[in-house]
Amino acid sequence: MAKHGKKYREVAKLVDPLKQYSLEEAVTLAKKVSTSTFGGSMEIAVKTFANPKYNDQMIRATTVLPHGTGKKIRIAVYISDDKQDEAKKAGADLV
Repeated sequence: MAKHGKKYREVAKLVDPLKQYSLEEAVTLAKKVSTSTFGGSMEIAVKTFANPKYNDQMIRATTVLPHGTGKKIRIAVYISDDKQDEAKKAGADLV
């Protein structure tokens, strides 16, 4: 039998392995029982019963992260001298 530490045993009491949690409950419970000091990640798997063999059943999607990727987007423009002011007004960072 595996031995577990104090923190693990404490948070294991909060989780019922036989209960099915809703998405909101599961996320709050995961945050509550996390023993790590860093911000962890979660993974979700969805069963769609789509057969990728057929073109009409392919599923492709994108998502927008709530806080972005953390990278700042910079726009550089290579343009003639007479259009520099117009490019700066349009939002270019580097002309």
